[in-house]
Amino acid sequence: MWEEDHDPLSGKTMNIRRHIEMQVEKLREVLAGTRTLYEPYRTEW
Repeated sequence: MWEEDHDPLSGKTMNIRRHIEMQVEKLREVLAGTRTLYEPYRTEW
């Protein structure tokens, strides 16, 4: 969970836990109607 990875969309380096938190936030926004597109995090592993 603490391993770091580069996010190609934001250009930031974050740990996997933070990536998961961001995905939950994006999904919440889509369900609430404040975001129209859900962009999943993809890893190169």
